[in-house]
Amino acid sequence: MFNLPAELFGDSLEFLGGLLAIYVGLLGLGGIIGLALYILNGIGIMKMSQSLNLRNGWLAFIPFVNIFAFGRVGEQYIKKDNKKSAKFSIWLLVLYILLSILVIVLSVFLIIFILQLIVFAEDAIANDTSMTMDMFKGAIPVIICTFIILAVEITYIILFGICLWRTFSMFNPQNSTLFLVLCIFFPIMVPILLFILRNKEPKVTYEERTPVYINC
Repeated sequence: MFNLPAELFGDSLEFLGGLLAIYVGLLGLGGIIGLALYILNGIGIMKMSQSLNLRNGWLAFIPFVNIFAFGRVGEQYIKKDNKKSAKFSIWLLVLYILLSILVIVLSVFLIIFILQLIVFAEDAIANDTSMTMDMFKGAIPVIICTFIILAVEITYIILFGICLWRTFSMFNPQNSTLFLVLCIFFPIMVPILLFILRNKEPKVTYEERTPVYINC
């Protein structure tokens, strides 16, 4: 039997302990940053809701429902033809819940497929046979579910982006496009910008958002 020297074994444990400490530290730091961003996001949406005279602004702090509260803010944007925005609150909430359910379904299909493959592989090894394509049929629901998730996620991202741009347009019309581009490349900026803009006076109508130039 091959025996490791005690010194080497001790060094290995020390190394693994160090890696574990780094992992726990990074996990804790990530949790703290995530919580801070969640709070900033909640405060930003709540304050914006209050400035738009929307009731129950505290919904911005409830998981899942906070996307509904965010959508309500974007809905207050009045377009050039004096029409309000689409029902972002309902659509975003439905898509978000649907996306969460589909991810769970995909996980179940994936686990089932992996377990089936393990059984087929063990049988093939025990009987000294090759695996056939029929054994991979379990991948079909996984592939279909993946494409559905991609379609739903793309739709959600597009609607979220439109709602975000209209929110920026109400609270800072001059920089709305710049802010949206920043959020596309750096998603971490979404809660930060919502928090920064929370106390600004909203400009809901097209006339309020459009500068008036006076010829002298």
